[in-house]
Amino acid sequence: MTEGKTKSGFKFKINENIFRDWDFITLTDEIRNNGASMSDINKLITMVLGEKGFESLKEHVRKKLGYADHAMIENEFKEICSSAQVKN
Repeated sequence: MTEGKTKSGFKFKINENIFRDWDFITLTDEIRNNGASMSDINKLITMVLGEKGFESLKEHVRKKLGYADHAMIENEFKEICSSAQVKN
């Protein structure tokens, strides 16, 4: 388990084994080759953070900005993935 906190203060906990999961790798490959739909991004974030974690992330962004800004959610997610993969 990897625990951390983003620069904006979002606390997360993820199982770093997700980055070796077949479905995760398949989805990221599909996104890389074909582009990302919102549905794909939602699915990817949910795979990594879980449903509750994703909801917490959206709530965190809402508290910061007043709405769930997609760019900030994506940036937070990239930061989470980067920090988890560096630790792994």
